[in-house]
Amino acid sequence: MRQELASQSAHQGLSVADHLVIATAIRLKLVVLHQDAGFETAARLVPQLSQERIS
Repeated sequence: MRQELASQSAHQGLSVADHLVIATAIRLKLVVLHQDAGFETAARLVPQLSQERIS
């Protein structure tokens, strides 16, 4: 996943914790509920990631 993000220069805004959340969500087929634009960027580049921004 980090390679996919790095290829688009989109990996720098994500923390190690963000990467763990993304990897876990993909593995367990969960939706990430967030208030962080980094997850939206990740979802554009990693189609397996389901995410939804909350207010």
